[in-house]
Amino acid sequence: MYVLAVALFPELRFNNVDLYVYLVAGDWLWAGESLYDQRIAASLPFNYPPIAALLFSPLSAMPEVLAIGVVQALNIALAPMVVWRVLRYLGRPVDGRLLVLAAAGSVFMMFLDSVAVSADLGQINLVLLALVVFDVLRTSDSRWRGVGIGLAGAIKLTPLLFVPYLLITRQFRAAGVATGTFLGAIALGFLIAPSSSAAYWSGSVMSDLTRITPGGVSISGNMSLNGFLLNSGLSDGTAHTLWLLGSLACVLVTLALAAMAHRRDNAVLGVALVGLCTSLVSPFTWGHHWVFCALITVYLLHHWRRPGHLLTLAVFTLLTLRWARFGLSWRDFGPSADRLHDYLLPLLVVLAMPLMWLYLRRSAPVTADQPSEPAPVGMISADRAAGRR
Repeated sequence: MYVLAVALFPELRFNNVDLYVYLVAGDWLWAGESLYDQRIAASLPFNYPPIAALLFSPLSAMPEVLAIGVVQALNIALAPMVVWRVLRYLGRPVDGRLLVLAAAGSVFMMFLDSVAVSADLGQINLVLLALVVFDVLRTSDSRWRGVGIGLAGAIKLTPLLFVPYLLITRQFRAAGVATGTFLGAIALGFLIAPSSSAAYWSGSVMSDLTRITPGGVSISGNMSLNGFLLNSGLSDGTAHTLWLLGSLACVLVTLALAAMAHRRDNAVLGVALVGLCTSLVSPFTWGHHWVFCALITVYLLHHWRRPGHLLTLAVFTLLTLRWARFGLSWRDFGPSADRLHDYLLPLLVVLAMPLMWLYLRRSAPVTADQPSEPAPVGMISADRAAGRR
């Protein structure tokens, strides 16, 4: 699979910048060195919690070529795995049509800008996406529900927004498991790297925004609500205040919409909304952080026969496509188009919220005798076969 991917996308052989950071951080951890006082090539720091370096450390023990091959093969394999899991949760039986849709969905995913760049850089965004998807979109009677969210949150803090999602959808045990997993991972980090853990969780690492990029969070590549406000001509103080208030409003609206989707047996949309919100309200968001766009693509592909869904899929794909794969760029359409691209996704998510409310209102609500947690896939399939929808 990796050889095929390299044949299709040759840049996968060369552009593994973020993966190199992970590998070196694993070396630093093995050597007992500080994770945050050093930089790779004098410019690239490690910005994740110490537990993330522990997870990367087995790769550091491998030859570099093998480690790159393992990570890239994993990233590419995760695309069909996520698509398969989502389609099965949506009630697709295991048959030829599922294989066709899973293959088509995987191709769509790999050509989305966020997914393609994540693979190019050797990023962990697809791993985090898979942890959340396989955790939330699983049978409700699993005692392990919540572990994936807790682990994803321990690697990168933004997935912790799924904990209030679990609470608001009355999945209390899963929320407790997620919280316990997160705290256990922090404790393990203190055990293996106490000084680095103290530096990270004291806030000294997270508060240094120049570690993300020398230009800080105000550079044009910050594709979050915060980046949009900082580059809209407002003063830094005003932009910061509006970001805090706007982020709070976006989180509350997103959780309300996600709970509404959950009640209407539409957990896939709920998970997608919460995942997109994590990128929207983050202080800094690179374009490759928006991997939850893939769930919207799979959802629309699954419902392509419904009125308007195929057109929406086409428009959404065109807006989120990795045009560089075809030798094109938003810059080709002028500076204004390039600037619009930087803030297209945050603006799109905000504008889509009222439309999502209208869409969910048209969906049939779950009846009172149905469980508040997602039903197993087999139950969903049987209900729909009986004419629930």
